[in-house]
Amino acid sequence: MRDSNIDFYRGLAVIGVIILHAWMTIPGIGIEFPNLHIVMSRFSVSMQLFFVISGYLIYSSFNYNRNIKGFVGNFYIKRMSKIIPLYLIFLGLNLAVFLLLNYMYKDFDNYSMYKLKLEHITKSNFIAHLFFLQGFSAYRLHSLLDGSWSIVIEVYFYLLFPFFVYNFVNTKKKSILYFLLSLGLLALFPKTIGLVWDDINIGSFYYYYFTNQFPCFILGIVLFHYKDCFFDTKVKLPFLILSATIFMGMLHGSIKPIDYHIFYSIGIIFFIISSYETLSGFKEYSIYKYIANIGTQSYAIFFLHLIIMNVSVFFLNRNLIGVNPLIVFVINLLVIFLTSYILSNFIFNKIDVYFCKLGKKLVVKTITP
Repeated sequence: MRDSNIDFYRGLAVIGVIILHAWMTIPGIGIEFPNLHIVMSRFSVSMQLFFVISGYLIYSSFNYNRNIKGFVGNFYIKRMSKIIPLYLIFLGLNLAVFLLLNYMYKDFDNYSMYKLKLEHITKSNFIAHLFFLQGFSAYRLHSLLDGSWSIVIEVYFYLLFPFFVYNFVNTKKKSILYFLLSLGLLALFPKTIGLVWDDINIGSFYYYYFTNQFPCFILGIVLFHYKDCFFDTKVKLPFLILSATIFMGMLHGSIKPIDYHIFYSIGIIFFIISSYETLSGFKEYSIYKYIANIGTQSYAIFFLHLIIMNVSVFFLNRNLIGVNPLIVFVINLLVIFLTSYILSNFIFNKIDVYFCKLGKKLVVKTITP
């Protein structure tokens, strides 16, 4: 049975990502509003919320079906039917929109915020993106489809989960130990592999690399194991205070060797613990249903907003020169969010659901005697 509370958290996550991108794509806004920029930049934690929820859901689904014959193959079919079709469609669509704008407007480069450039459109780069290999290259990571780094990380986690994760996290104690082990990997990895792999040391590439985000998924699994204990606890306020303390107290930096996003992920766990049962009392409210519906369509909305934000910013930068950046941000946010949400209803119901149903049919065939 689908958990609407989990959809609600997904909805919060995708809303947070849209707010972050709507802010970050406005030129110079961080310089003009530095204090607000610090706060807005922390919406990046929305990606860690996605990863925590993914870890929770993937473990839950896999564990529930583990005794079904051929369940590993079924797991891959379901995951890939959810991710790959939309990914390929929007990869192609992003390239098409970029090339169209670049052709139609001679001043395109003057106002565009695309990280995609004409020199990125090569056969080798396209093949790398087809097989989700851009996650191993700082040059390719944000080239053909900006923002796809998180999808790549999800795919890596799915590929590794049945063989290199599940058996190591299938008890409460194991999940805690594996989380600590993943933190050790996070701390040591750049120091060891950085000696032979220069890419890991380029700019912020390390943040986008799989091992850096892997502990967030494991935290979701830890949450699953301890959910009965945490969700049933009568004392929620301390967890809410801990969550708020982590989010507000970490605004100006991080603690090494563990990066700030790990602490935010722990804050996410505390936030979910403090709010999960409370949310159940709001299921009849329109705002709850609306955000949960956004969560249901989160993949479609995520992919759509990656394209819409670049188109929106290009035309805003081109036509609103000299306008207060905060006003441009609000317009940008509304355009990205409303357009993504409206179009996602079609994408989700006509494309996403179709391929998910197709995946289920393939699963049924594989388990039919």
